Amino acid sequence: MKKLKLLPVLFLILLSGQVQAETWEESMTTWAGIWKKVYSADNDVSEQGRNEMTEQYKDRTRFDPNYTYEQRKYRLIEYAKKHINTHYPDMTTSTTSDVINWIAKWYRAIIKHPMASENPSEAMLLDDESWLIYKYPTEIANIVARQAKKAKQAEQARREEVERRAKLAIPELEVKAPVAGVEWVSKHKTFDYLLPCSTGIPYAAIVTHGANRMDSLTDNGEGELTHERDMAIGYPRMVDFCVAIAVPKSGLSTTYNEYDEAQEWRTWWMTEGVEDENGVPVRDEEEEMQATIKLIKSAKGALRGTPVYLVIGNDLGKSAVKIFNKLGEDGEIDAIDGFIYVNRETGEFSRYDSDGTVWKSEDNTTPE
Repeated sequence: MKKLKLLPVLFLILLSGQVQAETWEESMTTWAGIWKKVYSADNDVSEQGRNEMTEQYKDRTRFDPNYTYEQRKYRLIEYAKKHINTHYPDMTTSTTSDVINWIAKWYRAIIKHPMASENPSEAMLLDDESWLIYKYPTEIANIVARQAKKAKQAEQARREEVERRAKLAIPELEVKAPVAGVEWVSKHKTFDYLLPCSTGIPYAAIVTHGANRMDSLTDNGEGELTHERDMAIGYPRMVDFCVAIAVPKSGLSTTYNEYDEAQEWRTWWMTEGVEDENGVPVRDEEEEMQATIKLIKSAKGALRGTPVYLVIGNDLGKSAVKIFNKLGEDGEIDAIDGFIYVNRETGEFSRYDSDGTVWKSEDNTTPE
């Protein structure tokens, strides 16, 4: 009972500004305790406290700096900030703002009627303010819990996005679009081919893009992803001349740059490769080159001695040169009859034979 009689005195000391800033937390905790006891069964104690506070501050007016609405609200907000810095040092700025906004909102609501009085009693104000502090621990716990839940959800979303992007970065086998109405044959594991004519095929063109080649793609405005200056522009003209075309398998993938912008790619391959730590297949250059040489030999056999040419791909001939060198080193240069270069602007192509002969599509008419 003696402790309860001292509670009004604590109110007086706190509101008179005699308590230093570092004791705010302790004082506010006391306020929360007072609020519980204001409506306790011991009505005499509550009434005595109200009377003493009213008497002490009967001459105070609303013009007193420590008596204004803004000043009183500010003191509560300062307490909250100190409390957060001490107990929740890692709280985000947005969550701290949520706490401050909660105090401001409820302070405005609970203090509205007392402050509207001509001269509200200190007991009335303290009564309402202590209720706010009583609710504060529960509210900040709720806010922190919501913060933790949001953080957990954000982390889960981040992980899901990382997984999604990791999957997108793995090339997905693409179905190549028809060329001049001719469908690609894709039954082989290492390459696709076009057979534009059932008879009269003059030669075969084997395209090489190099190991782990990734072509950057952009939307051409028609909903199609295309590579700038892609040698595939030459396929329709090759079809015009009944040229059989073989190209490596390809797949589409998406990565994200430092600005979080999506970038689309087309990757070429002829071997399975070995997955890296992200699950993206990486091909060995030697194995890719051997797979291309095997295709050259197979084409020549399947077409019964029809000439076979290596087409300079989107790597601008780097892999083609290596294949020619390899065939030369192994004494198998006769397996290839020359190479083909496609004009990336016009789609016309030039055939360079091993005997030095040059044949250009633009100088010739298509067969009937």
